[in-house]
Amino acid sequence: MFIDKDRLLSYYYNNVASVFWSLFLVFGAVIFVAYYIHIEYMPDFDMMSSISLLAAVSATSIFFIVFLVLMGIMPGLFWDYYWSDMGGSSNLSQQWKKLETRDTIQALMIWFALPILAIFASVIGELFFGWYSFIFLVIVAFGFFGYLVTRSDYGFWEGCKNFISLAFASFMTSVFAFFPFYFIIKASEMKSDDNDMLLFLIALLSLFVVFMNVFVAAPITSSQLSLNNIKKNKIIKNTIIGALVLVVICIWSKATHLIPESVMRLYKFGAIHASKIVFDKEGCDVLGNLYLKGNPEEGMCYVDDVLILSRLGNEYYLQMAQGALIKSRYSDSKNHENEERGEVKTGAKAGAEADKIEARLSSDTIRFTISADRIVSWATSSSVNEP
Repeated sequence: MFIDKDRLLSYYYNNVASVFWSLFLVFGAVIFVAYYIHIEYMPDFDMMSSISLLAAVSATSIFFIVFLVLMGIMPGLFWDYYWSDMGGSSNLSQQWKKLETRDTIQALMIWFALPILAIFASVIGELFFGWYSFIFLVIVAFGFFGYLVTRSDYGFWEGCKNFISLAFASFMTSVFAFFPFYFIIKASEMKSDDNDMLLFLIALLSLFVVFMNVFVAAPITSSQLSLNNIKKNKIIKNTIIGALVLVVICIWSKATHLIPESVMRLYKFGAIHASKIVFDKEGCDVLGNLYLKGNPEEGMCYVDDVLILSRLGNEYYLQMAQGALIKSRYSDSKNHENEERGEVKTGAKAGAEADKIEARLSSDTIRFTISADRIVSWATSSSVNEP
């Protein structure tokens, strides 16, 4: 039996609010599922019974996505707005406007993309090679200046005016380009132990962002379209490009989990880097059975540097180094007494101990669940939180 399209549309129009709210909550559930697929764990938690939680996650995720899409195309948007409105008195924009599409793209690769790449190449080069990396930026700037002031149809003063407008527009687009470049770096870091490969990936994604913003900056000119239709087409075009930029960055850098992870961390549902977690006596026994080292010798104990992957439901899902030490106030005070007695490791012993600590921090990790009742409190670097 075929679906009755008219009845389906009638139901939709009569229940717009319900349909929208349901889709809104489903989107929040998708964010949850995406995160828990990433950590390979699903808590015993009824998501549909926590409507407010799903709504908060959905709204925050939508905000993050819209923000990232907007930041991905902001350089091109500013460039288009500047030369259409703020820089309207300058005739420099005729270098790429009112041309065929192919010629417009080629012109923007020079006037729009080249200054941005020169600025970022000089800044990054200064970090690795020193201040003389800015020579490349100076050469590019003098190239544009020489071209503008020597054109017969501009003249010297008109060329200087156009160069100042170009320099300001290029600087501002570079500032806006910092946000997608920063997102690329954050998405790509710790994805590979090969620094050369990591730098190559970041450079490749940065070139992709600049190239896509060329299409954002390219004006839509058609005698067959009205001004309103041009604006609508521009919005559709830029939205598609922004979404494409976000998807490509996430896929290429293998960071599709970043948005769900950021939302979970924001609301302290998971992905929490706890500087310390305090366990009760039964919790300490559980840690001991997991072959963690240490003997707290009292009721409560704690472990440093723990990643709380999830704390929803009746269990915590934790990740810590296999060589993590179970500590307590008793063991801390005992160590302090030993230090006061002069029993402090020096020289080669201190170096060996430092090597052991470094090896522990870089060792393999273990993931395990523990009842929420076994956790007394946990702390981040800036606050202490009750479970």
